Amino acid sequence: MNDTRQQAHQLIAHQLIDRLPKTQLSGLVQFFEMIIYPIATALRNAPLDAEPETEDEKSAVSEAGG
Repeated sequence: MNDTRQQAHQLIAHQLIDRLPKTQLSGLVQFFEMIIYPIATALRNAPLDAEPETEDEKSAVSEAGG
C-alpha cells in the first residue's frame, strides 16, 4: 500500500475511534491487542494447568535445580 493511501486509512481509523462510544473502547483495545500480539493473547486466555504434578515432574524439577 502506498504511503498516501496508508495515511488516509490511518486518519479514517482515528476518526472512527474518536466517534466510538467510550463504553466500547476496552473491547476495541482487546481486539487490537489480539491482532497485534496474538501469542500474548493466546497465553493470557489459556487455561491454567490444573493437573497435579507427577513424581517424575517433581524429580525433573529437583534435578534441574528448581
